[in-house]
Amino acid sequence: MDVFLRTWKDWAETVGAASPDQSLPEDRTLLSELAGAQRVVRWGGWRDCQEQFDPWDKRAPIHTGLVPLPFVGDVRRAKVYFLLLNPGLSATDYYAEYEADGFRQRLLSNLRQDFAQTEYPFFPLDPRCAWHSGNAFWERKLKHLLLQLCERSGHSHAQVRKFLAKNICAIEMLPYHSVRLDVPGKYLARLRSCALARECVGALVPQARDGHSMLVAMRQVDVWQVPLDCKHIVRFSAGEARGAHLSTKEGAAGRRVADFLLPHLKSESGQIF
Repeated sequence: MDVFLRTWKDWAETVGAASPDQSLPEDRTLLSELAGAQRVVRWGGWRDCQEQFDPWDKRAPIHTGLVPLPFVGDVRRAKVYFLLLNPGLSATDYYAEYEADGFRQRLLSNLRQDFAQTEYPFFPLDPRCAWHSGNAFWERKLKHLLLQLCERSGHSHAQVRKFLAKNICAIEMLPYHSVRLDVPGKYLARLRSCALARECVGALVPQARDGHSMLVAMRQVDVWQVPLDCKHIVRFSAGEARGAHLSTKEGAAGRRVADFLLPHLKSESGQIF
């Protein structure tokens, strides 16, 4: 985990501040091969996005002109980790980074794991980010989990939202944005950014075995290589992974997450609210 976090902290303080190519330098040789197949693009800002963005582009290239999102949230202190494929893409991503005051810095602060200026380490749950596509995505995913925690704890929506923002983290297999991911598996196996993500998750498995955290593999379940014999590790089936829904029905993934988080919500409420 230390190498994973240090790599992205260093990136945020060097490459992220200066280079138009926002990819991890160790990934660039392989990414150049994908670029030759028109599977990687790098736009220079909001104007390029306005002129070229096509959500139905069959190539679905990955975008290296945006800040990568290898993780969102407090990686060291989270209690539940959602394991995903890669961050999605909409026009609001370019607008947010190139036009919205402070949003790019928020992304870089996330990579530095610097949360001194916010009560929402998991920034998609910050009400001030409600206009962003990341908020819309996570609102849909977490809706039933949030509602169940409210009902079972007696806390308000705003209180549970703040609790979740401090206690959940998303880790992406590939940190670069795309409308959908159409990258051959051999690249996911060889890219340094992907290897770092897998190493981080591997370091979290003992915590899950000890009951200190929970891992929820929602996308690319087999690639994450998480074990099956742990009640605090949830692996979505192929059918579940297509929608990646967090249902709170009895026995469903969202219900297991709620059961795990509820004691923490009750014990930490005095510190958070």
